[in-house]
Amino acid sequence: MGRSFSKTTFLSGGNLTHTPAYSQLIALGVLCAAQEANVSPKQLGDAAAYRQLIADTGRFLMFSAGAATIGYRMREDPGERAAIKIVRETDAGLVLSGKIGMHTSPAYAEDVYVGAFSGVDIDGHRATFIVPVAAPGVTVICRKISAREANPFAAPLSSRYDELDGQMWLDDVVIPWERVFLLDQSPEPIARWLFWHQLYCWLSKAEFTLGLALACTHALGLTANGPTIEYLIDLVVDVQTVRSCQVPAELDPGFTSEGYCYPNHRHVAAAASRC
Repeated sequence: MGRSFSKTTFLSGGNLTHTPAYSQLIALGVLCAAQEANVSPKQLGDAAAYRQLIADTGRFLMFSAGAATIGYRMREDPGERAAIKIVRETDAGLVLSGKIGMHTSPAYAEDVYVGAFSGVDIDGHRATFIVPVAAPGVTVICRKISAREANPFAAPLSSRYDELDGQMWLDDVVIPWERVFLLDQSPEPIARWLFWHQLYCWLSKAEFTLGLALACTHALGLTANGPTIEYLIDLVVDVQTVRSCQVPAELDPGFTSEGYCYPNHRHVAAAASRC
């Protein structure tokens, strides 16, 4: 899978940050987190059914830890700083309102998994949930497109790729119970595969940058220039460090309670320190 991520993301110079596998990894994380939290058989069935839905349809699922927007976090009353509040509970599901600092490709998502940082508690458990972006009451707010060269030939990458980071606002949004999962307060069990995926995206960008730097160095006749050589060495060190961490992360994996293997966190964390 790692080699597939690398081949897919390198073509865009690391600017394509979410491969088709990303949604699968999130859905797998939800299922594994539900299994490890020993939730009810119904929730386990709901998690397994949703993962199968992603596999069958290719639906684009994105991940949000559920953290509040900056404005919410700066409120004087600590009780008003949570991202999401329960408006009411119904037979159909939870009715929620609030604002989430989404940050990752909300303009392109079809569903968003909202993690434990949202502050929604039910019966002593943190309620995480999956919400369709097109659901009634959901609004996605994105930043403007980044400033760039108007000529796509002069700026082939920046004219084609822009994540359009943003926020997701919920106004009395109904979340069906089959999309609500009572898990632990840490989003890590869901995100552990995503960190590994993101490192491959970063590595693609670093490898592309290194290749471009080497080509420019030769084209400009700077192969004997001291400062240029130092910059190149810095790039090589970062690229090789991340490569060297990704290999043991996969060859020395951890395992979930159900036997799924996941990249070793210690190696992934060491690689992330170079990004």
